[in-house]
Amino acid sequence: SLTRELAKKTKRLTHLNTLKLLFWDRIPRLEKKALVNSVDPDETPHDAALSASEANVRRPKGRTI
Repeated sequence: SLTRELAKKTKRLTHLNTLKLLFWDRIPRLEKKALVNSVDPDETPHDAALSASEANVRRPKGRTI
């Protein structure tokens, strides 16, 4: 029936809007990370996508800068 079809469409739209709200704040960060990964390493800005804490986690133990 028309009511069921409308309910299905409303449910789908609500689900899509929820997904948008959950991931909308991540889009600029993902774009920034993609941009940073695309530039020459010698010209990487000081606020690169990899934070200092992440770099410490990935660095082998026993090595210091």
